[in-house]
Amino acid sequence: MQAIWEQYIQSFNDSRPFLLTKGSFASTGRYASQAHTNNKRSYDNLYYAMNSVMRSQIFGIPHSGADVCGYKGNDALDEELCLRWYQMATFFPLARHSQSSEGPRTEPFMFKTYMNQVKKTMHDRMQYLRLMYTCLFETTINGGTCLDPLEFLFNVPADKQTWGGQSSKTFMFAGKLKVSPILNATNGQTTFQSYFPSGLWVNMADFSEHINGNDDMQTLQVRDTVNVHLAPGALISFQDNSDMSIMTTQDALKKPIMLVINREQDSKSAQGTLFLDQGVSKAEIDNEDWEYYRIYA
Repeated sequence: MQAIWEQYIQSFNDSRPFLLTKGSFASTGRYASQAHTNNKRSYDNLYYAMNSVMRSQIFGIPHSGADVCGYKGNDALDEELCLRWYQMATFFPLARHSQSSEGPRTEPFMFKTYMNQVKKTMHDRMQYLRLMYTCLFETTINGGTCLDPLEFLFNVPADKQTWGGQSSKTFMFAGKLKVSPILNATNGQTTFQSYFPSGLWVNMADFSEHINGNDDMQTLQVRDTVNVHLAPGALISFQDNSDMSIMTTQDALKKPIMLVINREQDSKSAQGTLFLDQGVSKAEIDNEDWEYYRIYA
């Protein structure tokens, strides 16, 4: 992998390399992103995908993701399953659609029922790009992870930590956002349950909605996009994309950045970080021609 990286640098000069691999070895994360592929199209594999991406984080490959909607399987297109996969992949560092030549096509433009929800989900991802980029920069410089089980960051009671248990069906992103994906068919239901650690959690889809977590299950609404809540004491960068004007990272560079703050109730404080650069030039990184802020509120 290192040899390919070095050849890329020689061939493309100042462009930052992007290498994608299915396999991995020691130090792969230094040079390449990883795609978890050949996964089946099922709700079980939707759950496994979440855990496999978190596992890659621990292995030192922060930029990774599973094939959205699965690589193979099913005789018929299950639109809701694919929607749930797209929703969860909102926070996969590598979010891509890839599938075998067998079976039904699962691209969103093939959908009849959930096309608008998938479109909203793709635009929802763009709102968090700066936060994602900041976290990936920090892992590049300092090591670390961007997707974590709740147990890594919160004191989750032991009886809720079991495999397949309450806390294992949700995850933290960038240490700031709790993501609550839907991991099974809703069958028309409009609510579902998700585990919340103690504290006040702010709904990113509606800042006026709060969850008072108490190491228990809370009822959430089934939304067009994935349920996301800002952790107590967290401060994040956010770019409103409700008008769907951010289509690319270049669009994001032209969009104002706002800060969303959820002060911790006891200390009345919050903190976060922000990384800014143009995102293309390798020299920009090598020469440290970028901006990095630690922000306290």
